[in-house]
Amino acid sequence: MSDLRSILTTTFLRPLTLLFLALLFLPLTLLYHLFTLNLTPLTSWSSFRDTWFTSFWSLAGAASVSSDTIHLRPLLSACRGVVLDLGPATGLTVPLLPAAQIGRVIAVEPNTTCHHALTAAYATAGIEARVTAAGAEDLDAAGVAEGSVDVVLAVKVLCSVPRPEEVVRALYKTLKPGGKMVVFEHVRNREVAWVGAWQQVLRPVWSACLGGCDITRDTGKWVEEAGEWEKIEWRVVQGQGKWDAVPFVMGVAVKKV
Repeated sequence: MSDLRSILTTTFLRPLTLLFLALLFLPLTLLYHLFTLNLTPLTSWSSFRDTWFTSFWSLAGAASVSSDTIHLRPLLSACRGVVLDLGPATGLTVPLLPAAQIGRVIAVEPNTTCHHALTAAYATAGIEARVTAAGAEDLDAAGVAEGSVDVVLAVKVLCSVPRPEEVVRALYKTLKPGGKMVVFEHVRNREVAWVGAWQQVLRPVWSACLGGCDITRDTGKWVEEAGEWEKIEWRVVQGQGKWDAVPFVMGVAVKKV
């Protein structure tokens, strides 16, 4: 009975509820731009998707971070020095950062509709930050040199970057010796084959509705293979089970000195 309940909730109900909520925001976002005569985001699918996702994430993201705080707060305590913050969106995780340990943040967030809220979040937290419209796949444009950062922070972002394996290898190179990659990411379910197949079924509509997110990636494996690590500490995500259709990998990898 407990397995059946887990299958119904974590395999089907949870992802389908998120998709339903995201779809609710599609007409609301469209109507908002029509009534305010702000038609620029309607000129292309990519710009409209960014605006749609930002509207949806302002609600769903806050609830998600609230439920994930039990994992994120201890995980993000590893952040220190120069932090490369990947795709922080509107900055919902910024209040969880240990501000006293951080020298400055380089935030790469290609969705410019998030920048105002993101900049305000860093300012409120008392963290010096430079917000750039470059993506994680374009670190040169963000002005991030190899061996220049103490921590790479990836929270629910590597699921949406193009060429993720290549990006993870490039992120490894930006770390100083002894630097850390802090990861909390969607991954493919490898424990139950049919749940992984169900993720593949969800993948096209999930990606379209949730800012390009791909829940079938093998991010943990790519991190492990990115370069030479002193150690990798993968942590248990409490409440996550083998039936979960939106599982996470969470941990800290330390670059070899």
